Amino acid sequence: MVTRKSTRNLKLFVDTNVSIPLFVILVIFCFILMGIDSRYNLTKKIRKDFIIFTTPVYSIVNFPSKLYNKNLNNFAFKKILIEENVRLKKNYMLQSWPIKLLLL
Repeated sequence: MVTRKSTRNLKLFVDTNVSIPLFVILVIFCFILMGIDSRYNLTKKIRKDFIIFTTPVYSIVNFPSKLYNKNLNNFAFKKILIEENVRLKKNYMLQSWPIKLLLL
């Protein structure tokens, strides 16, 4: 038979030993760090120092977009191809009717 636990024994963080006061302290610490960063622009200095590590990551992340944009002109969409085929057929019909009249 299934027994039901009382709600008094339930914890906020089930599988960890993190307490709520520690969580609140860490949230406050995060807000303090964001305030310091916005005042002294620390992230810009850190980014400048670690550009050697971040450039390859940016290149890998941007590679699919760059590849798509470079090859966009090489591949036409289906709708554009159909419209171009219709236009070419009309031009062919207009240009070929005088030749057909001469051959008759």
